[in-house]
Amino acid sequence: MHMKMPKNYSKDDLVNAINEVRDGAKIRETERKYNIPHATFMDKLKEKTPLDARKGPPTILTLNEENLLVCWLKGMAKKGIPVEPRQLIDAVQELIKKDGQKVHLLKEDLEESG
Repeated sequence: MHMKMPKNYSKDDLVNAINEVRDGAKIRETERKYNIPHATFMDKLKEKTPLDARKGPPTILTLNEENLLVCWLKGMAKKGIPVEPRQLIDAVQELIKKDGQKVHLLKEDLEESG
């Protein structure tokens, strides 16, 4: 079984590597210099995937909404009030409703939480 290695390069490294190759540097040497996997580098170089693309499904909440949840959770913890999983799910659903999105949590998620 092949173990996936963790990403050990930044977006800046990727941009610098692409610029170096476009300026004439050798692809393989540049990939090694910045520790970027060949397939990843080629996809970015040929613009098959955007530089800031991420794997997996798109996020449901915005970064601001996630930060609101974090502040709420920290505030509750500071007061010594535990937040049950069902309460967190309800809070997320309220944020989603405010955005007008129609997203339903999986039945398994609800069963696990409560």
